[in-house]
Amino acid sequence: MPKFYCSNCGQRIDADESYAGMSANCPTCQAAVVVPGILGSRSQSHSVNPYTPPQSHGYTEATVVAQTRHYGGIRRLPYFGIALGLGFLQVVFSTIDSSSVLVLAVFVGSFFPVYYRLKNIGMNPWWCLLMIVPIANLLVGIRRLVFQEGYEDTKKLDQAGKIITYIVVGFVALGVLLLIIGIMASNYWRPTVLKAA
Repeated sequence: MPKFYCSNCGQRIDADESYAGMSANCPTCQAAVVVPGILGSRSQSHSVNPYTPPQSHGYTEATVVAQTRHYGGIRRLPYFGIALGLGFLQVVFSTIDSSSVLVLAVFVGSFFPVYYRLKNIGMNPWWCLLMIVPIANLLVGIRRLVFQEGYEDTKKLDQAGKIITYIVVGFVALGVLLLIIGIMASNYWRPTVLKAA
């Protein structure tokens, strides 16, 4: 009697030998399964390994790859701390002397954490060169803050990534709202010029 597991839900199924090689529905989840045949059975159309683990429970091949692959680089929280530290140094050095070599050194040095952060996400780390391109630097910057390790393989955000996304979207919406209010206020409070008759 063939014993095998449903590839969808993992339910162990015992089938009669007469069903070997035929398609049937899993009694638990109703997914289509092929009943494996016994060696030497004439009705076996193709061999199915009965010891293959189920492919369900939310795991896809990309998820398994992302969990077993070591990405290296800098994870999200340490990167955030390094970015804050570099921003603080940039402000301090630019207030001392805006044309100093130290400001340039901090700017050039800021490429390295971005390089390693993008590597951790699973992106090509050379996208760090987009830091010098307006608008593109914002898009890459949001990815650096939001995406967790291996995001490019799983394409699913973790809980912290979802929270950071909501915060970023909230700040962008607040900025757009303040911009609109500022434009409307400047038109409303514009002084009128009286012309001499």
